[in-house]
Amino acid sequence: MGDDQTGGTLRVMRKDRTGLGGVDLLVPRPILGTTWAAALAAGATPAGWLALDALRILAGRAAWPQDGTDKSMVHELGYNVDSVSFDKGCYLGQEVINRIERRGGIRKRLTRIRMDDNAVPPLGAQVRLGEDPVGTITSAARVEGTVWALATLKQRAWQDGTELVVQAGGQQVRAIVAAVE
Repeated sequence: MGDDQTGGTLRVMRKDRTGLGGVDLLVPRPILGTTWAAALAAGATPAGWLALDALRILAGRAAWPQDGTDKSMVHELGYNVDSVSFDKGCYLGQEVINRIERRGGIRKRLTRIRMDDNAVPPLGAQVRLGEDPVGTITSAARVEGTVWALATLKQRAWQDGTELVVQAGGQQVRAIVAAVE
């Protein structure tokens, strides 16, 4: 955006972290106060980290590293949609990533589920399809009285409306796959 009179350079980077649109602002310390005041005057609404995280989960968007591991493929986390360019130069693992992009072939992916119980499940809770373990909870939040979670699920459990069971502590909680619209 350019230098201002105090010597700071404000950077604006388009990044939709919630499904509602948005930008990341990289604000130098000398202009942080004036930038904050200008954003509020323009109609921005302050929100805390928990609210941002809940909106991210509701939108079915992955957060690194809680929703993935060093073994996760970009397609499993949905990063191939807006965070990866397949037209740039060479990089480590390019052949595997390109093959997945062209032919498909992932066997697990981050999937949004809606829980029947009001209790937020612990991260790492096991997700089952019938008696078969099909994944684990990686993120969860309560939004307007409904518990939503992201789980890394095997392919047979991806279908919208699939009924699942989450093993949360000593209890089993019914859940349903809820595709992001």
